[in-house]
Amino acid sequence: MRIIAVFLVLASLACSREVTGPRPFGDALPIDVTSSPASDTSQWAGFSFQDNLIYLSGRMATPDPCYELSAYRSIQGNELRVTIVATRRAKSCPSSIARFDYQSVTDIPACPHLTVWYHFEGSGWPDRKVMDQAWLCASTTASRDRQAAGRLM
Repeated sequence: MRIIAVFLVLASLACSREVTGPRPFGDALPIDVTSSPASDTSQWAGFSFQDNLIYLSGRMATPDPCYELSAYRSIQGNELRVTIVATRRAKSCPSSIARFDYQSVTDIPACPHLTVWYHFEGSGWPDRKVMDQAWLCASTTASRDRQAAGRLM
């Protein structure tokens, strides 16, 4: 009987839909999200540098207002990839595109090539690269003090 009980526990753990390992997008970042006015249809992504940190901000559209945003970062070679993930939180929701303003921060790895992506879980919308900045490797202090804001690609 004990063997059957242990087998059932192991089988249920193997079939669990809970993700206990790392997210496929990398390490979680802090993110602050607010709803944007419906009348403002602009979308944008930008960043600034301060004290060896990159501050990201932008406006992201989602298929409806029932989404939550989260932020993740991964480093592959010299690419610092930040992914803003929109995850649907309710099953029934008004059918209207929503916009969310977000702010996030991460440290600066050596000589990064910054890319920012939007990912929409369960919506059918494709991933979008919204920022691609390769000039971050400039060695002058002035380059660290620059601020950049861009339109969506």
